[in-house]
Amino acid sequence: MEYDWPGNVREIENVLTHVAINTQGEVILEEAIAPLLGQKVYNHPSPKDAPHKNQSLKDIEKEHIIEVLNRTHWHLGKACELLGISRPTLRHKLKSYEISSSLDTSR
Repeated sequence: MEYDWPGNVREIENVLTHVAINTQGEVILEEAIAPLLGQKVYNHPSPKDAPHKNQSLKDIEKEHIIEVLNRTHWHLGKACELLGISRPTLRHKLKSYEISSSLDTSR
């Protein structure tokens, strides 16, 4: 609501349609729309509330990749878009973290 839209009504309609199609739930969250507006979403939990405070960065990244892949039903293109990485980078991370899906028949 606070975003100063630089375009016309048709452009914002196209963005909202794109987000609505790609949203899993019934509510469009900021993290779904912000990348389309050229913004980044930062969520800074306080240290005492951080659920991963005793995990390594690699473990957190692995869990996050798996979560995003499950949310996108293992659609690599959508997962790459949400993660902000390229498909070769995602494939490299899948291999290095030994992540595979029962949907993946190439392994």
